[in-house]
Amino acid sequence: MNSLVNTMVFVLRFLFPGLLFILVNQPVSADELADFISAIEEKSATISSFSCPFVQERHLFLFNQVVIFKGELAISRPDKLRWAFVDPVPSVLLFNGRDGRRCNDQVAAVDFNLDTDPVMAMVAQQLWTWLDGRYAKFADLYELALQDKSTLLVTPKDADMAQFIARVVISFDVTTLQPAKVEIIEPGGDMTRLLFGSYQLGALDPRLFEECGRP
Repeated sequence: MNSLVNTMVFVLRFLFPGLLFILVNQPVSADELADFISAIEEKSATISSFSCPFVQERHLFLFNQVVIFKGELAISRPDKLRWAFVDPVPSVLLFNGRDGRRCNDQVAAVDFNLDTDPVMAMVAQQLWTWLDGRYAKFADLYELALQDKSTLLVTPKDADMAQFIARVVISFDVTTLQPAKVEIIEPGGDMTRLLFGSYQLGALDPRLFEECGRP
């Protein structure tokens, strides 16, 4: 019997390494989950602003080619965010409180307000959901679980939301406890993966959140 089990484990490890992890991983207790989220929130409360490079990968289920964008992220909590793509198509999205601005090389900058622009309000909500460091609030809208000691699994409770997002996997940097990787998986198998580079902590020039060009 032991020989059969060992053979099956070898086959699973060779063919489906991710599946083997799911099969053998022990569930994490509610207390461990609460402690993990508390540690993240406590660390985030000490980091008022940071910047970092990022890579956005768009994986489409029906195509082998991955669409890759490179960019730079800057955040000044609680409500200032700069999301800038630098390659292959430069563009900048700024949130400064309830006001914002979006710009690219082809058209003039467009200003907006989150109170009157529902589309940009939704974009802001999604970005802040994964990046503002307050994950306890997820409990009302999402089922939370730990995949391992540094990875949070987020599954929508709302049926309407679940039509667009099957689950989100957030892996945290073990030093800063800020997101190192965010995977947003859609029901049809498409996925957006965000990979965040080395975090630079410290005060940022306020003009980063007001001007499309770098100050």
